Amino acid sequence: MKIAFIILIHEYNEQQKKLIKHLAKDFDVYVHIDKKLNINIEDIDCENVFAFKEYKVYWGSFNQIRATLLLYKEADKNKYDRYCFISGNDIPLVSNSDLVSFFSKNKGEYLAFDKLPVSFWGGNGGLDRMDYYYTNMQCRGKINIFVKLYSKILNRINLQIVIPILKMLKIKRSNDGIVFYGGTNWMDLSRSCVEQIVMFTEKNPEFINRFKYTRNADEIFFQTIICNYVKDVELNKNCLRYIDWFTGPELPRVLRYEDYSKMKSSNCLFARKVDSKIDTKIIDTIYSEIDEGC
Repeated sequence: MKIAFIILIHEYNEQQKKLIKHLAKDFDVYVHIDKKLNINIEDIDCENVFAFKEYKVYWGSFNQIRATLLLYKEADKNKYDRYCFISGNDIPLVSNSDLVSFFSKNKGEYLAFDKLPVSFWGGNGGLDRMDYYYTNMQCRGKINIFVKLYSKILNRINLQIVIPILKMLKIKRSNDGIVFYGGTNWMDLSRSCVEQIVMFTEKNPEFINRFKYTRNADEIFFQTIICNYVKDVELNKNCLRYIDWFTGPELPRVLRYEDYSKMKSSNCLFARKVDSKIDTKIIDTIYSEIDEGC
């Protein structure tokens, strides 16, 4: 069972180093480093790790889609049985050997997906993300205080003036006949699914272009491809991630040691998210357990 991990990192501290080192003991790891980070590809010196630094990745930006797609394409060249997409703030809840065992027995696609609109997304059930143009000015050039201020002003004008006027006039972007699906972007996909995603995006560049100037469309892009255009795969509506969207104070909640029992009893393979600056005990405890199980 060949497994590749796909990881986007926007910081590189001991937490991310531990995650990558743990996974790279048994799997190949494909990492995209946010181009804004002051680290080099060579700084991630770990066997079985393939690092790339192509895009400045901002929350909710189109470049998040581009960085993810880049890693899928690179990993697809080596034809793995399973592709697990996680963030640098995730943590495995089971040992590497248990991961292999699970995916050896379970062949389907594991992801969260719903046909848009869905009520709990807000903003017309998520369709607002695709129906209107959003500024991406913060993604261009050197970022400094003036660019940030300019971006904030443009974004506020867009959200508070331009888009409300367009809604009142019932003017929105064409969906080009696409039926949109959405869900959390963390997923575990089979070789057949990833091969079809790569092939579809290479043959349909206009589909990729439709996601320019959108907001948070990284939670729509891959679900829409998988649910509409990927054939002969079994879709499991389960992303296998323990994520707490309800307790707070953060959304999603940054998991602490007090969440340990709920995390372990969830039957999930990964948890999102943990932060060593907030709670190291939960991170140390879980790694201690799963390293013993390897």
